[in-house]
Amino acid sequence: MEKSREATDLANVRAAYAEVMTCAISESNADNPDITVGDSGGKKTYTATVQLTQKKNGFQTTGEIVIGGISSVADENTYWFNYPQALGTCTITYTEGIAKPKIDWGGAFKGYMTTIQDAVYANTDFGGYKKSSNTLNSTYASASTKFANILQAIDDAGFTEIKTWAAVRDPADLTTDLTTAPGKKFNYLMSTVDIKTVNRGDKVPVLYLSKDGDYSIGYATVSKAPDGNYNVITVDPNGKYNTGADKPYYDANYKSISLVDERQDFGSNKYAAEAAYAKLVEEYNAK
Repeated sequence: MEKSREATDLANVRAAYAEVMTCAISESNADNPDITVGDSGGKKTYTATVQLTQKKNGFQTTGEIVIGGISSVADENTYWFNYPQALGTCTITYTEGIAKPKIDWGGAFKGYMTTIQDAVYANTDFGGYKKSSNTLNSTYASASTKFANILQAIDDAGFTEIKTWAAVRDPADLTTDLTTAPGKKFNYLMSTVDIKTVNRGDKVPVLYLSKDGDYSIGYATVSKAPDGNYNVITVDPNGKYNTGADKPYYDANYKSISLVDERQDFGSNKYAAEAAYAKLVEEYNAK
């Protein structure tokens, strides 16, 4: 049913897009009174608002979506903005002299993982960790100057709700010096739950981004680090840390989370993943 509602919404947005462009070409909304004519810096604007019927945040449709030549991938943050909210609205606005209309789905996309990823890439203070470490995490970084600029970057982005994060490299990549090969990616876990404040063995909601660009959500187990001095998030129900064959952060191919309760996979659809994670947090907080 949800995919059917989403298909209806996409059809309605496409129809509204066509009406907006018809008004823009004729420079009048006489035949389309539902289209609002406005002014932006001396240029006419034509806007349609579509009421959405879908009852879940984000897109259930995976992969690229194209409306009137505007791509959810190629035109992201240029002509395509945000993601749908349950029973929300989508606005299509054409501004005189602009190449394409802007489609705004209304649901603000925070981009948690992109911020963490960019901060890790930009970190120039790994010290000896450039080659030897496969794990960076917030609970250790908070007590270490080595990763202070990662924490600062997250704060600068205004994401005070990010309480826990971890960046983990595949063992096969550990011989690569990040200074000379910054393109080597990490796998990421993030939670809005501060794991320093919960009991070891508890499960917390996490948002996950693999090095291949795939998103997942689920519940991960909080356990202790090897030296026992701080908590970490793992995905191993036995509370084991990232050691040897246990590989709590990865499946057998070192590419994705395994053993996560209530796991949901979203591929590259970051909008749907972030929206679903927000719902997971709501459910967690309501327990």
